Amino acid sequence: MNSKGLHIWPRGAHFLMALADLTNSFTGTLYLPDGSAPLDHIPGIETVSTFDDLATSPEKVKEYIQANYPDVEELIPDYVEQLTSRGHSYLATVRASHWHAGSSALVFGDAAHGIVPFFGQGMNLGLESATILDKMLTIKNGGADKKVQHLSHKDLGEVFAAFEAYHHPSSDAIADMAIENFTEMAYKVGLPEFLQRKAMERAAEAVAPKAFRSRYYMVTKTLIPYKVVQEAGDKIDNVVTSLLAMYAAKGITSDFDSKVTKEDVEAAAAKELAPYLAKFGVAVGEPLRDYYPRA
Repeated sequence: MNSKGLHIWPRGAHFLMALADLTNSFTGTLYLPDGSAPLDHIPGIETVSTFDDLATSPEKVKEYIQANYPDVEELIPDYVEQLTSRGHSYLATVRASHWHAGSSALVFGDAAHGIVPFFGQGMNLGLESATILDKMLTIKNGGADKKVQHLSHKDLGEVFAAFEAYHHPSSDAIADMAIENFTEMAYKVGLPEFLQRKAMERAAEAVAPKAFRSRYYMVTKTLIPYKVVQEAGDKIDNVVTSLLAMYAAKGITSDFDSKVTKEDVEAAAAKELAPYLAKFGVAVGEPLRDYYPRA
């Protein structure tokens, strides 16, 4: 196994992940449903073992691993001990309908918007919340060059309301995208058509980075608001679909890196994606551009 890579064993409604660490080894995490959610959105999946099922005996652990991850026995010889001696925890999404009570109180960070880890954005979302609130307080104070002054209850209430109205949609957006990424990691990465789409997506990004970027890149490598990225998702998908059809008509269904042209990507992006992003002043070729509120 590549000692610097992220490894995923997708199994539909559950998956095993190994993340490279600093000891030239891996930290493994097993994700299982808790039995409360329907699985009918995943073809061929009816029931999946839960951690409570596996906790009944070491034999249950062996049966589960041998049926779903047979190569784990060689990679992790003591997997039974590891899975039976360590507790499990639950993942959840925290959503709050209101973040503030007038000028008296405001919640932000994980208190307002805890998210599951499948987009790796929980801490980033909290830091962004603090950054946006600081920007808004600074604006209400008169600007960064002004001496900090005591804000009235009226001013604080206005800042809190503006912060919630501005940032709440993005916190909901990244929460939804993180949940969607679970399905991508557990199920879609095992589908040939999905891998083909990702191959085209990577090729398009590489050849025309100022015209086209993936949703993953926009979320993880830029300051574009999460809500804008979420709404751009179908337009990004349409670019990939258009390019796949264009190149399939030429008999090209793989090895896109050496065949996709900048001109084709720019033309496909110009139909929907570019006009949409332009409405928000987004420049995908400038990853450090600041989209935060200004005076």
